Amino acid sequence: MVENADGSATITCADGTSATVGDPADEELCGPVVQGIVTIESSLDVEALARTCEVDGVIIVKPGLTAVSLPALTTAGNIIVEQQATLVLLDLPALVAVGGNLTANNVSRMSVPQLSSVAGNFTFIGGDTPLLLPSLETVGGSFEVEDNDDFTELALPLLQSVGGDLIIERNAALTAVVLPNPRSVTGELSLNENSDLSSASLPALRDVGNDVRVNDTPLATLQLPQLLTAGAISVSVTQLNALSLPLLTHADQIGGSDNIALTSVDFPRLTTSSIVLVRNHALTSLSLPALTLCRRNLFINDNEGLTFFEAPLLTTVEDLLVVSANPVMERLSLPALAAVGGSITIRSNDALSNCTGALIEPVGDCAN
Repeated sequence: MVENADGSATITCADGTSATVGDPADEELCGPVVQGIVTIESSLDVEALARTCEVDGVIIVKPGLTAVSLPALTTAGNIIVEQQATLVLLDLPALVAVGGNLTANNVSRMSVPQLSSVAGNFTFIGGDTPLLLPSLETVGGSFEVEDNDDFTELALPLLQSVGGDLIIERNAALTAVVLPNPRSVTGELSLNENSDLSSASLPALRDVGNDVRVNDTPLATLQLPQLLTAGAISVSVTQLNALSLPLLTHADQIGGSDNIALTSVDFPRLTTSSIVLVRNHALTSLSLPALTLCRRNLFINDNEGLTFFEAPLLTTVEDLLVVSANPVMERLSLPALAAVGGSITIRSNDALSNCTGALIEPVGDCAN
């Protein structure tokens, strides 16, 4: 091989033929960095970006196109796909990083196989094919996937952390959510109103900075085995048989209502939370063995099958304590309870005959 003065090199083969590589006459792989706002409205705009690897600014895709492919693009500041009616494919095969937000509205299919980080928010709304993000590791802001009627699969095998909310809502055909790696969600975790969702698994998740909401879905399996802390936890689903949070120690509130199949609740390490359990008619027993403090309220109401409730270490309820309309409850045990900030109500528990605890024994059904 002979290096030439212009930076190219000539390779001579054994048969006497030769080839020059690195010929400066060849096109460069990447065009110049594009700065500012880039608006894509036509196929000519797409062609003009064919060799663009970096956009230091915002890419805005306007309605009207059927496909947008930017094969060389590796990084961009923000990508905004405005509300679409015809866009079938957004193809960004080399995209690795977005420095701000990535927003796609009503794109049938988005292909970003190399995307590993979004510094801002990731928002995907109104798609109708599986959203595959095989390389995505970090989202600095919120991750939102919403209102995708024909969307069946969400694949996030490498996602490690979400700096804002993790919201997966109103995806009518989505059947399973499996996020094997995230350890923390700084904001809210919401799996609401996914009408075909039967299972959700986040086996590594330890901390949720805000609320956990799982409502209006036929979820049969919810796996959060490592969850330690969260804001309010709200669960209202139709098929869930067991709610187990084996490592949870603190939550602002745990609310469970209208879980018609729920037979078992297990929070063995929970020490601090407000508790609201209402209309869980298949639940037969409830024990909170580590609970010491109820922030705000303790409501155990209208659970038709509940036979007993006990919290042997509970010392303080900061506001209201209400145990009512549990028709087959026979035993209520709060032996360590020493302070209730508001009122105590124990009524309409027709079978209640065994109460333990100095503060509750003179009250309502316990006094009869």
